[in-house]
Amino acid sequence: MKFHLISSAIIIAFSFAVLSATAQSQYTPYNGLPGIIKSYKPAYNSNYPEWARMLYEYPINYFDLIKLYENPDVEKKEGV
Repeated sequence: MKFHLISSAIIIAFSFAVLSATAQSQYTPYNGLPGIIKSYKPAYNSNYPEWARMLYEYPINYFDLIKLYENPDVEKKEGV
């Protein structure tokens, strides 16, 4: 009986850990703003250009995003 309780507790704990794990999130807090339709946002794809991948990050630096969108040859500067 004790073995069944322990194994059940381990299975429940493992299931909870697996279900609570998250990967790249499709939505950011910005997607909750009024007028934003979340279902229109496509799923994340690592083949997107740099500016498009920034839309899945939080927080977003608007000016860096616009700079990359308008001139994709400019590289994103980290920490500046």
